[in-house]
Order: sequence, then structure tokens, then C-alpha cells
Amino acid sequence: MYLGTESQSYKCATSTLLYFSEDATSDSRLRDCLIQRGFRLCVVETAQEAANMLLSAFSADALVIRQDHIDTGSMIGLAFKLLSPLVPVILLSAQPPLSSVVPLGVDALFCEEVQACDAARRMPIPSGNS
Repeated sequence: MYLGTESQSYKCATSTLLYFSEDATSDSRLRDCLIQRGFRLCVVETAQEAANMLLSAFSADALVIRQDHIDTGSMIGLAFKLLSPLVPVILLSAQPPLSSVVPLGVDALFCEEVQACDAARRMPIPSGNS
């Protein structure tokens, strides 16, 4: 399912995020922040759907994984990195990290929805074509 209006996509070139969350209904605030910043989201609710998208002709500028447990999210990210090593993996987790080191398989880690939403607001409006 794609989120983001056609007018938003038309106003500026957008970056497409493959957004993987097993409970996508609980992420509406964060998804709204990303869409308001001009990102186009392709939302999937299973790891199999996400893997199929990465293996298809679908072009994602980044993969966002919403997983409350950092270790699980890191393992998922690592598996996706094997499928598509050039696609950045962003992990959103409710669990605070045990260290300042970003987990293996993850390029960026945000530990609270508020922190992730604030980061989305600071992101430059996408300029890539996907």
C-alpha cells in the first residue's frame, strides 16, 4: 500500500521508503510525519512482503523497519542487507540501545517514535527520483 498523495509526489521529486511494520496501524503519527516531509511510503506488514519488494523491480531509497526489540530488528535488517546491500536500513525501536553502537545490519537507529518524528522533520525534502 502506498501512502502519500499524488499532489505531494508532483510538488517535488520524492524518495520512496519501504516501511516494514508488523503492526502498521500503530505507526500512523510517524508515517504522517514522513509523508508531510515529502516521502512516499510503501507499507508492508510481513518480512516476506518486504523481501519480495526488495527482490522485485521495486526501487526503494531506504528500508524503514519498525520493531520494538533492537536485536530482532537488527537480525531483520541484516537479512534485508543481504538481499539489497545498497539500500540503507533504518530501525525504529521502542527499546533503548544498550550501547551507542548502531546494531549490525542497520544504518541508523531511532529509539522512540517522537525522536524518529523529530528526525523526519529535520530531514531535507527528498530530491532523488525513484
